[in-house]
Amino acid sequence: MSKGSSRASSAAKGVKPILKLVLLLLLTGQLAASDAAHALDHDVTATRLDVADIDPTVEISRDRLTATFTGPDVRSVRSTVSISPESGWYYFEGQRLQGVGDYGIGVATRRAHLQQGPGADTQSIGLTSNGKVLVEGKVERLTQTESTEYYGIAVDYTGTSPVVHLLITDRDGHCQVIPGFELSDVFDDLFIVAFGRTDGDRASIKINAGDDLQNTPFHYPAHYEIFNLGYEGAEFLGSGWGTRNRYRGVEAVGQLTEVKFVLDADSGEGITLSDDGLAARYSIDKKMGVRANQGMIGEFRYWECSRLVRKEHFRGDGFGCGLIPEYARINPLPYRPRQPTVTVNSTRGVWQNLDIHVEYDRFNKYYGFAVDYRGDRPIIYVIIDEELVATLTMSDVFTPIYPLLYGNLQNHPKRETGAWVNRANFGGTTFYYDPQSILEDAGIDTTEFVAGWGEANRAEKRDRAIGRWQTLIEKFEMEAGL
Repeated sequence: MSKGSSRASSAAKGVKPILKLVLLLLLTGQLAASDAAHALDHDVTATRLDVADIDPTVEISRDRLTATFTGPDVRSVRSTVSISPESGWYYFEGQRLQGVGDYGIGVATRRAHLQQGPGADTQSIGLTSNGKVLVEGKVERLTQTESTEYYGIAVDYTGTSPVVHLLITDRDGHCQVIPGFELSDVFDDLFIVAFGRTDGDRASIKINAGDDLQNTPFHYPAHYEIFNLGYEGAEFLGSGWGTRNRYRGVEAVGQLTEVKFVLDADSGEGITLSDDGLAARYSIDKKMGVRANQGMIGEFRYWECSRLVRKEHFRGDGFGCGLIPEYARINPLPYRPRQPTVTVNSTRGVWQNLDIHVEYDRFNKYYGFAVDYRGDRPIIYVIIDEELVATLTMSDVFTPIYPLLYGNLQNHPKRETGAWVNRANFGGTTFYYDPQSILEDAGIDTTEFVAGWGEANRAEKRDRAIGRWQTLIEKFEMEAGL
């Protein structure tokens, strides 16, 4: 054997243990995922497509979540799990896996025929991927087709008959709700149904009943969207379909080790964040927003922000800070539909849902937000110039609330390179105001009040260096040339 062959053999021997380790790790991960799927597959409370309640021309996948339609006529398959009258609100989604066609999802009782599509009788309703609502023997056409990949169905079964709400994607990429289909002849248990036909092209749809939201989250925030159309019961929408996913209380919020603003797919365009994620600047002349990464519910907390632009450099009326739910639109913040917000606009006033509540002296550049969310709705206390200037209840919010920075392009001498416009302090440094004293002077009970936002910024965990907050502001103003 040559020396080259010997070296190659030795190298191969060295690689083998590494390959074994890699393969073992990969296999372990696959087995863990497989075990989770296997456990759900054998859990009778988990929703699957029913192999015993299916038309022969419909094929279902091994995990019993995907239906493929092989015949020229519309045929159906029902789910294994149903919901009962007077049991609450439930939700599921379908995802089309091919192009649009005469196939989709719906809900139906046992009395609805599998050899007919939903809507052929009074016991079902269906939504096709090519934009049709099928109900009570009628067809309603929607404007969407290609823009929708995911389809949602929420069912209000708090009464003796169900009311069905449909969710699709509109042409602008936003969630659109087609609400309020009452199935007045239905008084029985209601099942998910997948249905369809094919004219030669493959037609498959996959259901998501909410049984594994960690790995397969829903596409639409159904509870938020339906609630904001005036259906207040949607606040109590369950986390999916069936008894295992009934409503069990308010959403939990994970606690992060660092609270800052983070740009994501929902953030406004043209925003640049500072390295610490606490200051923002804007390059587009629209009201663009960015949310903090830490939400809050069930506590009484506080944070501050400040403007970093001099009054003589103001351009337009579109920058400030405030609070907003995680599902509201911020790219840009639209005038229609109005988004649930409480904001301090740095050019004029304290606003709620784009209605001005109170004016303040624009000389002030520090704004404090104390948020009492221990009840079912957040109460926002706005502090400016050492005073409580506004107390606002966000009656249209029941989900976790998030700090917001927003802005537009400002008329600054360094406009070509951009200037920092506003900055937040979540408690990592000393606050400009003493919020507890200001709240108490206004007669607010501060027994459970904590100055700071998120677990990372509780008093015992944050840096209390005197004057550091002011130093940082001065540093940003100096860098911005203010």
